[in-house]
Amino acid sequence: MVKSSFLEYEGKCTCPPDFPVCKCGREKRAEIITKKVVRPGLEEISSNPRSKNARLRVLEKL
Repeated sequence: MVKSSFLEYEGKCTCPPDFPVCKCGREKRAEIITKKVVRPGLEEISSNPRSKNARLRVLEKL
């Protein structure tokens, strides 16, 4: 659910690569900072057991 929303906000062009100019009109509204999820380290898990299942994804709004 989060990944699909992030990809939608990233707004990549859907035009074929051989087009010299973008015609689809999609605008980039955000940039994905982390390509993979960031998971807590062993130190974080030992100090906070509830963080064991945490997943962090980062998106920067433009």
